[in-house]
Amino acid sequence: MSRLVFAALILFSLSATADDVLVIDPWVAEAPPGARVVGGFMTLENRGDGDRSVTSVSSPAAREMQMHRTVFSEGMARMVPQESLSIPAHGRLVLEPGGYHLMLIGPTKPLAIGDQVPMQISLDDGTTLEVSAEVRPRPMGGGHEHHHH
Repeated sequence: MSRLVFAALILFSLSATADDVLVIDPWVAEAPPGARVVGGFMTLENRGDGDRSVTSVSSPAAREMQMHRTVFSEGMARMVPQESLSIPAHGRLVLEPGGYHLMLIGPTKPLAIGDQVPMQISLDDGTTLEVSAEVRPRPMGGGHEHHHH
């Protein structure tokens, strides 16, 4: 094997890791002006052979961003912060109202339908996915209220 081909294979294997995780249909729920929290949703698809995880999330559109899971008990929904989110090998993690989701805490400005919200999603291998999520109307009956944080 020539040195050039070997070097190209090494470079390809390093760059391919970031391509293993795809972000599908990212969106942020519309919130009333003055809302202190806004939900972020998407599907993360892992095309790689090993499990992956999201280690942190951030956005310049919010003071803080966290990963949460909605847990229902005794008729109440609680938002439980998550240290990381796992994406199984050759599988998907769906972030949706009423399940795992992202929380934008302290939006820096009101978000209107159609706005684009930049997000950075950091993975366990050190790569960061740059995402632009569209603000959309909240689905009817989404049940994703945040009165019980």
